[in-house]
Amino acid sequence: MGSETYLLGVILTVFSGVVVNIAVVMQKYVINNLPEGEEKLMKTLIRKPMWLTGLIMQLALSGILTIVAQILIGPALVPGLMASGLIVLALGSVKILNETLKTEEIIGIILLIIGILFLGLSTLEITANDVIAVIVDVNFNIRLFTYTFIFIGGFIICNLLQKKFERYKALLIATGSGLMFAIANLYLSPLFAIFSNPFGHPWKIVMIPISIFILIFLNAIGIIRINVAFTEGKASNLTGIQQVPIQISPIFVYFVVFALPAPFFMAIPYLIIGIVLIIISTFLLGTRQAQMDEIK
Repeated sequence: MGSETYLLGVILTVFSGVVVNIAVVMQKYVINNLPEGEEKLMKTLIRKPMWLTGLIMQLALSGILTIVAQILIGPALVPGLMASGLIVLALGSVKILNETLKTEEIIGIILLIIGILFLGLSTLEITANDVIAVIVDVNFNIRLFTYTFIFIGGFIICNLLQKKFERYKALLIATGSGLMFAIANLYLSPLFAIFSNPFGHPWKIVMIPISIFILIFLNAIGIIRINVAFTEGKASNLTGIQQVPIQISPIFVYFVVFALPAPFFMAIPYLIIGIVLIIISTFLLGTRQAQMDEIK
């Protein structure tokens, strides 16, 4: 991979992250101005031009940028680089949404970004050739669907727990949303690989509708759930919580699903540092969130 191609991929990914978080600020702004106790949330939001514009930015503009970036640098680095947009979210929350960031929340966001940077430094790159090499392998597909069902199970557990632990409702909803995006992000790579080489095995044809369905359906659920979470708490906190499964999942995708070796000696230490910082940031963001019943 040439340095210019890599740099272009990085720039597009960062820009995609900025677009996503601008859209989040727009959506949260609309939600904050809804009447208290609004019923039929999604039906109401779809009728709001600003919220709908944010949705289009997420699905269309950011989606296209993410697809191109994944083609250029692979799926493992994209989630981490996109999280740089959290800076935009933090500033937008303060200036536009009239939310206040406490010291521990600022530290949490900074640690999250640094942790994601270390994950990116591990260079867990999955090339198109890596995907093509395993796409029809039975063991790979077993690992792929096992990963999928485990994360779906996590989503179901989050939904069950939110009914029992009302205090942590927004935190659990945001985590479940992140799990949906973590699954969808993985299925972009097989879809790209199949389109680049659709011949040679009937399983490739079968995987096309499966991947498309998962991408559309789970992304839609992820967007809906994070907007539900926004009705319960702060966008700056909840998006940070949502990012945790999204950022940690590439580790499992790389080492477990694709069963690839560490790219270099320091990759594992970088991963450990990144994971520890992300866990700490989750605690800092989540502790404050758990104390909040509602933000308007």
